[in-house]
Amino acid sequence: MVATIFLTGFGGGDPAADVTLEFHLSPHPPPEEEEGGGWDFVAVRKTRHRRPESALPDHSVLGDVPNSLSARPDVGYLTLIGVGEEEKVSPGDLDHGVDLAVVEDVAAKLTARMPGMEHAVFRGGWSGLFTTTPDWHPILARVSEVEGLYCAVGFSGHGFNLAPMVGVVMAELVMQGEATTIDVSMLGLDRFAEGRLMQSRYKMSVLA
Repeated sequence: MVATIFLTGFGGGDPAADVTLEFHLSPHPPPEEEEGGGWDFVAVRKTRHRRPESALPDHSVLGDVPNSLSARPDVGYLTLIGVGEEEKVSPGDLDHGVDLAVVEDVAAKLTARMPGMEHAVFRGGWSGLFTTTPDWHPILARVSEVEGLYCAVGFSGHGFNLAPMVGVVMAELVMQGEATTIDVSMLGLDRFAEGRLMQSRYKMSVLA
């Protein structure tokens, strides 16, 4: 995968002097050199089910690692379920809906975890794309090619809850040259080129 980032404002007002960086985030060749070309993105599916009021009026937020799903209650006795897939798609080819096989699979797994959802009614769903790095973990680092450029990107949906500590360590990186509150060196940009991707037993790697 190759990410091309256009940085404006570095050319002293001269657009021709602006900087273009090309980061190779994995050992794969650029898209135009790969068979078929294009980027690889990971699809995530969301389904909405209406709970039986008498059997399950409410429930807590659920993160079900063995079944690779998450669920949270919504207004009107609805439960919103999210499932990630190994499916790799390009933005132009993504099916933004959810098919019946996904709905049935989600319903069966959620009922096994919360029996009160057995008679829940499907109320729609949609699909989107995860914004991830190759190992599903963020980049918190200085970009050595450009003086004064730092990255805090690629959180795959975890950026909001991590933001307070990310702010602390990024401030330390900028002011001190390294993060001292927490060691974030394993989240450097160079880990992709050097093959030091973070891994875990969870297939989507986000709990490493």
